Amino acid sequence: MRSQQVKLLQMLSSSAPCPAGVPQGSVISPMLFNVYIDDLEDENPANLTVDTSKYADDCTLDQAVGAGGISHVQQALDIIQNWTVSNNMTINVKKTKDMWICFTESVLEPPPIYIGDELVERVDKFKILGMGLQNNLKWNNHVETIIQKANRQVYILRECRKANLYLWK
Repeated sequence: MRSQQVKLLQMLSSSAPCPAGVPQGSVISPMLFNVYIDDLEDENPANLTVDTSKYADDCTLDQAVGAGGISHVQQALDIIQNWTVSNNMTINVKKTKDMWICFTESVLEPPPIYIGDELVERVDKFKILGMGLQNNLKWNNHVETIIQKANRQVYILRECRKANLYLWK
């Protein structure tokens, strides 16, 4: 079994066992994590029309529900919650978001979603894998963010040029 210690300045904590998880920072860690969670999708029954997308340590659930249809996201999330408990993992509720995308005003908003007893925050926009997603499926917030980042970099380059600093030869 692996163990871990914490070093802060010249002090070293006592060794503690690490019975679960994968080492962070290792080249092989992402692959080991994928192997560890490989059976997660097997837990989702076929009658729950909820898709699961995984990338590194992120997992996204999505479901297209027609007018008058029933959302199965809560059921799928309950199954995943049970899987995480039995596999010594936890879902970070603060990082979990619920987004409802609908273009028809006559459709009733689905009920809130919970992880255990904790309410999952419903949002109009959030970032997924570095991309800004909005519930109206428009790109203006994401594009504005990219433009702001580019403007900051251009400003730095201009200031370097004014100071006659060379960034390359």
